[in-house]
Amino acid sequence: MDELTTPLCGEEGLSLHRTISEFEGAAALAALGIQRPALLGEKVRELLDHAGTVTAEAYHGALERRVELLAELDHVLAGVDCLLTAPAAGSAPPAGDNGDPRFCTRWSLAGTPAICLPARLGEHGLPLGVQLVGRRGTDARLLRLARSLEESLGFAPHYERIDA
Repeated sequence: MDELTTPLCGEEGLSLHRTISEFEGAAALAALGIQRPALLGEKVRELLDHAGTVTAEAYHGALERRVELLAELDHVLAGVDCLLTAPAAGSAPPAGDNGDPRFCTRWSLAGTPAICLPARLGEHGLPLGVQLVGRRGTDARLLRLARSLEESLGFAPHYERIDA
């Protein structure tokens, strides 16, 4: 097991994800926010309010930097089966709380497959997990690795196998 680092995993990756998702989210939801604002929750309305401050120049700059980071990530992930990371800073949040997304958003930004598995229960009886991340385009391989790890951790559900 090796420790790997990339700027994607730091504050820069979080900032790029925020810029891109806010700009695109605002574009996708702007009309609904004007025509039927009651359909949007408070958090979405707050996102739309803030997203209006993201300029097209900042958005396009973030997209360009994302391309650079993806090339670097491809290099970092070459030759590894997958990354094993934390999906959160602690156990699952209570119902109704989405928790801190920073452990997952970088993989959304990268477009890599990622899967979270429960590893054990935390002090409040909620799951503590691990996250596996694969290279772009290796979704099926990552699912096989995840199944193997899930069985090893002893949290594997006992479903009948379905071959599609």
